[in-house]
Amino acid sequence: MFSLFRDPHSRGIKKFAKALRAFFPEAFCINLDHRGDRWAFFEGQMKKLGLAGFVKRFPGVYLKTGEYAPRDRLQQGKYSILSCCGVMLSHRGIVKMAKEAGMEKVLVFEDDAWVLEENIGALAPALLDLEKQDWRAFFLGATHNRPMTRVTPNLLKVPEGAHGLQAIAYHARIYDDLLRVLPEDPMEWIEAHRYPVDAIDVWLQNEGVLTGEIYCPDPIIVVQKEFSSDISNIENFDIAKFQIDHFNRFRPAN
Repeated sequence: MFSLFRDPHSRGIKKFAKALRAFFPEAFCINLDHRGDRWAFFEGQMKKLGLAGFVKRFPGVYLKTGEYAPRDRLQQGKYSILSCCGVMLSHRGIVKMAKEAGMEKVLVFEDDAWVLEENIGALAPALLDLEKQDWRAFFLGATHNRPMTRVTPNLLKVPEGAHGLQAIAYHARIYDDLLRVLPEDPMEWIEAHRYPVDAIDVWLQNEGVLTGEIYCPDPIIVVQKEFSSDISNIENFDIAKFQIDHFNRFRPAN
């Protein structure tokens, strides 16, 4: 029977899905072929959130077999350089595709992205405010490690960047800088030894690409789900709680 009292949570989900679809012409999720567990988790969320079929799977670059396999090494005893390189090449591939297709913006998820349903109401107003900015990138979630500034009640500026690219939107304004800094040749990355951990988020923050006109919603909408990782051997670490705690630590007062 029809009811005048619709479930507020259902309305929130519909508003979230509508806002995401309206703002972003294309969205992709990076997923390695052998990680069906992660894809099942991510796809299940998208179906629940009314986004089934909207976020397309992008096959992640995997370098641990074939000619590059002997080149693998652990940085800080934890992080596989080949896995870090594969993540970088996957993001680069999506950005290159977006530029060649003439996309004004593109939304990229990694397959451990975990949408906090209690916070999804922040997205629509944040995107309305974001549209008024000359934004280059928009973190739906990240590991914030430097102070943010408030733009509106719904939108924060992340002028010094952040780590974690589990849910990030790139605007065409940043495409050329990303493609310039991120090498197309895997060996260039593997042999770089530029930072203690040569991960894409570390490079982009330290090279000044993910700084300046970078924004995020308030509150954080997407965190990382703890899974067995192809990148690191770190176990039993509640990364989601860590990201929420850091967001609250560096978030400015209202």
